[in-house]
Amino acid sequence: MNKAITFPLLLAAIALLVWNEYHRVHVKRLLVEAVDNLVVDIDTSRLDTSLNGKLVYYGAFAHRGEQVHDPLFGYGGPYMRVERKVEYYQWKETKHQSERTDRNGDKHYETRYTYGHAWVDKPINSDDFHGANSEHYKNTVLVSIPPARAYSRGSRMGPYLLSKELIDSMPPVLQGTVTPDTLSDIFRAAIDSTTQGGIIPHHTRGDTVYYGDRPWQPMIGDVRVVFTYSRPAFMYAMAQPYGRFLRPFRASDGYWFTISRMSTQQFNPEESLEFEQWGQRMLAWCLRVIGWLMMIGGVKNLFEWLRRPLENIPVLGPLVSFGIGAVAFIVGTLLTLLVVGAALIVFRPWVGLAIFGVIAAIVTVLIIVKRRSQPKPPPIPIPAPPQIPAKKV
Repeated sequence: MNKAITFPLLLAAIALLVWNEYHRVHVKRLLVEAVDNLVVDIDTSRLDTSLNGKLVYYGAFAHRGEQVHDPLFGYGGPYMRVERKVEYYQWKETKHQSERTDRNGDKHYETRYTYGHAWVDKPINSDDFHGANSEHYKNTVLVSIPPARAYSRGSRMGPYLLSKELIDSMPPVLQGTVTPDTLSDIFRAAIDSTTQGGIIPHHTRGDTVYYGDRPWQPMIGDVRVVFTYSRPAFMYAMAQPYGRFLRPFRASDGYWFTISRMSTQQFNPEESLEFEQWGQRMLAWCLRVIGWLMMIGGVKNLFEWLRRPLENIPVLGPLVSFGIGAVAFIVGTLLTLLVVGAALIVFRPWVGLAIFGVIAAIVTVLIIVKRRSQPKPPPIPIPAPPQIPAKKV
């Protein structure tokens, strides 16, 4: 491992562990509030202000409001949302790292780069490529178009207006191809502006506008614009009423994490919350393990200077490597517990104090084992009493 990443790796491990515990406490609080405030089968014929701040579950038809169209090309119609996705055909760099050991036992690291083309959601700057022949892989774009989303104004589900977050969470609904009015003034103006007055070749087919000579054989620099839609449907929602709006459930502490669900299939809200709790617990433990491994790797890298000169010695080298690994495991584990305990002592003091107690117990055991493993010094002999010469009579 490179010495240059030792301290960044340790700092990243500390940051990940602290953020994970902070996030876990807030998410757990949110899910507890969600379970306590769950209301099932509300009256969908009227607004009920007493439900503000609750988590409601009900089924109703999601109606669109006004017709919605893409502001540039004019695609759209009787939908709840129109999304413009833009993709660019670009050279893409892939990094490969390998390690080899020479006859002297020295390790050498080799980095090589390969290049292939792919559709990506934003242009790639080929000036940042690292390969020896990277000058042969130059990226260009025929036209640069930003992605966009347009929402139907006044979309509602039952008595509540839908927020943009809930419309975005609606599952895709199968639909036919939308054929734009290619003779409309909006579409013709969009094509004229994006093709520089017809200089850039383009093709229109269904929901796609393609910039390039041959859509069936893309070349570097080609661009395609694809439109997707969300249409009205009968939905089941688990969300939070907020005045006239329905939005993702947010806890009382105002933390950024929210929870909601929109589905065309009926589901059990209690089971959905239980699954979310399980998933968040698993995520927290996965991030703890990742942070722990990063901490061990950083600590182990601190001792690389000690292992390198001795690694080629037949017996001593493996012993030193094993010892460094054991020390890194113990020290990394203690540091991980220390960071997690320090983070939790702010939010859950008893848990943090319990972790510090575990750390103290581990350190005490290590000290006792170390003292018992040391050879005892030989006993100090008791000095003989001084001899008093007998007096002559």
